[in-house]
Amino acid sequence: MKKILIIRTYPSILDPEGYNIQEIGLAKALVRAGFVCDVVLYNGSNPNEIREIPVSGTKSGVVKVYMRHGFGILKNGFFPGLNGLVKDYDILQVHEYDQITSWKYYACYKDKPVIIYHGPYYDDFNKGYNLKCKIFDRIFLKIKSGKNVLCFTKSKAAASFLKGKGFENAVAIGVGLDTENFKDSTTVIDPDDKFELLYVGKIEERRNPYLLLDILDKLSEKYDDIHMTIIGSGEKDYINAWRQKANKLIEKGTLTYIEKMSQSELRAFYKKSDLMVFPSFYEIFGMVLLEAMYFDLPVISSDNGGSDTLITDGFDGVIVKSFDADTWCESISKLHDDTEMYKIIKNNLILKDHAVYTWDGIARRYIDTIKDL
Repeated sequence: MKKILIIRTYPSILDPEGYNIQEIGLAKALVRAGFVCDVVLYNGSNPNEIREIPVSGTKSGVVKVYMRHGFGILKNGFFPGLNGLVKDYDILQVHEYDQITSWKYYACYKDKPVIIYHGPYYDDFNKGYNLKCKIFDRIFLKIKSGKNVLCFTKSKAAASFLKGKGFENAVAIGVGLDTENFKDSTTVIDPDDKFELLYVGKIEERRNPYLLLDILDKLSEKYDDIHMTIIGSGEKDYINAWRQKANKLIEKGTLTYIEKMSQSELRAFYKKSDLMVFPSFYEIFGMVLLEAMYFDLPVISSDNGGSDTLITDGFDGVIVKSFDADTWCESISKLHDDTEMYKIIKNNLILKDHAVYTWDGIARRYIDTIKDL
């Protein structure tokens, strides 16, 4: 039985039992598929500890989570003494090509296969990351080519990004959804006669929340049955400024704003809504897109890593390749007015194999790719 160790090299402390920790989700799915799979997470100045996370769907399967003492420099995590743990596993998976600890293993470690799981990609909005990669490539990538390293990516955009850097074996497998937190939902929302638009996510510049308000303002002038629910928090100053404009629509009765909501409660909003609206400037993946489509909610999204990977434009969703409010309103109006077109897109989502949204589906593609290579 192969033993896989997933090393999250980013220097942020996570609760291993928190919602949809991607490394944990993938590890659980690989355990269900018959592998031994454990995870290394950064623990900062705290001492090393081991936690065991039970894996549902197995008799006694667990994921060991090694919370490792370490330190962070310029968003790079370093783990003293990690090699002693690494030697006990057959395959290593590291986090992002541009992490120095990741590079140490995929470029220099010869004892066993190393896989990169990567998310970001080049985008004009992502100037800080673009600069970081430029510096990293000049210092590290020129020392060692990564052409023989297997790379799994969260999106097609990320796969193209890595191939452009010489990683020939870059395969987009996406991200999975941990559905366990949705299963206990008892929240029910009574249907109404409104055409319900939904946005879920942070209220911040990258997510383009002012465009949401512009879209709703224009649509509410055209239709009497349009309503939007926006769910998400953000930095206090940004929220306060955004609320000044949002309050006019709230008072008008066309907008409901909810700052926080549990995953179990959120399920009801996905099920009740008619359309998810997601005009983000940049997304590594966008878990809310995954959640919406899992609950058969059609999505109209900007062109980003997640939408390009999840949505077939015009078949099971819509991708808008501009940030012009009139263009977005036109696309939403088509789905509002043409009930037959809306039903076709909705039905295509319903008929889609929902395993593509889950970590078990991701694990199958992961294992098949390893076997092929």
